[in-house]
Parts: sequence; structure tokens; C-alpha cells
Amino acid sequence: MKMKKLMIWLPVAVCLLAVSCVAEKTESVTIFGTDEITAGIEVETPATKTYSEDLKVLWSEGDFISVFPKLRENSKYVLKSEPGKIFGVFTKDQGPLIGRPYAGYAAVYPYADDVAIASDGTITLTMPAEQTYAENTFGPGANTMVSWSDSGYLPFKNLGGFFVMPVTGNVEINSIEFVGGDEEILAGKATVVPGKEGPVITFDEAATDTSIVLTCPEPVKLDAETPTEFWIVVPPASYGMGVYVKVTYNGDQVFQGSPGEKTVNIVRNEIFRMETLDITVDNRIDLSAEVTSNCYIVTSQGSYKFKTVQGNTEDSLGEVASAVVLWES
Repeated sequence: MKMKKLMIWLPVAVCLLAVSCVAEKTESVTIFGTDEITAGIEVETPATKTYSEDLKVLWSEGDFISVFPKLRENSKYVLKSEPGKIFGVFTKDQGPLIGRPYAGYAAVYPYADDVAIASDGTITLTMPAEQTYAENTFGPGANTMVSWSDSGYLPFKNLGGFFVMPVTGNVEINSIEFVGGDEEILAGKATVVPGKEGPVITFDEAATDTSIVLTCPEPVKLDAETPTEFWIVVPPASYGMGVYVKVTYNGDQVFQGSPGEKTVNIVRNEIFRMETLDITVDNRIDLSAEVTSNCYIVTSQGSYKFKTVQGNTEDSLGEVASAVVLWES
């Protein structure tokens, strides 16, 4: 029996990361029959997705999206085509078949089992409290997007804003924790509805996460001159008591900093970039930490320091203009 192909247009999203904002983009998605989706750019202005390359966001291996046909079942689609492209072919991984092109479609990126939709189109999902570091952009799955349509056409919109922290120094970053000054709820169960300026997030009363942690799978070594950017996707809000970050570096050391502004406005779909933060620590080994001496023996290569005192005392020699090596063996 020959099956006639049915076509429905839904969008997915890619992104262009600008200096001051993240522009939105929609893509057209064609469902051939019931189990395959082809994503193609429909408009020129791009939106945000998973990772960036030359300031252009591309599909990643293992990308999943949720598609709700007729505002009901959660169908899971996975990227089938080659990753790292603007265009992507998605194939149905699980969920009911999508039949005729009914009005009332919705979609969510990334896919999650607990994503749900009500008959009025209200979406229930979980905003992530943990995100993963990615070079020069946000990590996979960090940037939640939603879409609704009465015609089967789904323009994705970003839910959060983008907090970017450039850092220089001589340490290795393990993680960064973003916290609101008034301990605002930042993650957890939430409902999302359409709004004039874009989707609106309302956290559930049971949501208690007051921080978002950006974890580095491998320690990120800073450069003393060139800033390394750390991206965190955060709920849009006016943080009246400001925000601050707790940076864990070199395993267990902690540094706390802030943008220095009393009120921090995080706008949906825009970048808030801190001034460059410097974390430079003295990594030299203090030979005089326990006791002073008129000579010290070192047994391995490294950077060392000692107090400039007289003999074996604590009597300072004052400011030292220079030092020379008298002998070595």
C-alpha cells in the first residue's frame, strides 16, 4: 500500500551570538509522514541553540526536541544528520505518530520526559540548576526554548537571558555559581505562557533553587592577558539587590565577585556582560612560612619566596631593591 506523505511546518532554532544581544531565529521543520523532521533556515535573523562556531550556533550531536502534536503527547525527536550544521534532519525517537497537520502544535528544546503541556497551551518544564561549561558560549541543553502555533508553524523563543563573565588570571576554574542578591528563585519546576514580549516564566511554589552552578568537566586554565568567557543562562528579571558569583578554582579555593551594580537587569534573549574579572594568585611556595633562616634548600623546580629578614630573626630588612644569586650547586 502506497502511503501519501503529509507535511507540517514547524521551526527549530539556531543562533547568532552578537556582542550586545542574541537575536532570535526560527527554522522551518518538515515532518515527512510521521517520523522524520528536516530543519532548514526560514528567516535571516538567527536565534540561540546549543553551541557556537564563528559566532554561529549549529546543531549538536545528540540534540533532542519535544514536539506536541495538537497540544497533547510529548514526542521525542533526535538529530539524525551530521552535527555542526545549520540544517538538521531529526527522526522520531519515541512517542505517538503525528498524523494530519492539525492546528495547535507546540515544541520545547531540549527534550525532557517531564515536559508537559495543558489544554490551554501552558507548558510545564524544569529550568536547569546545573549547566555545563562550553567554550565561548552556553553549554548543551542550558538554553531552554519554547514555541506555540495555531497554524502548525512554530517559532522558537529563548526563555532566559545570557550572563557572561570574562575572567583573566593564572588559576584553573572548576565551577562558577550564580546567585541573586535577594536569593531569587533561579531554577526548578516552572510554567511558561506566551507574552507580548516573549514567553513568561513563573516558578512553582515548590521550586527552591536559588543558584545556578556552571560546572567545568575539565578545569579551565585562565590566561593572564586574554579573558576566558563563562556563559550562564539565567531567568530574565530585575535583580534589585544585584547578583554575585562564587568561583571555585584550583580544586577547592573560592573567590567571590560581582558586576558592581546595585541592580542587575537580565533581559530575555540579551547578553549581560560583566567587566573582566581577574583572579591572579601567588603560587610561590613560602620557604619562610614556618621559620626564617639565612639560607634555604629546595629540592625541586618551582617558584619560591621567603621573608626578607635579618639572619634567623623576624627583623625586617625593609624594602629590598634587588637580589642576586651568590652561589648555586
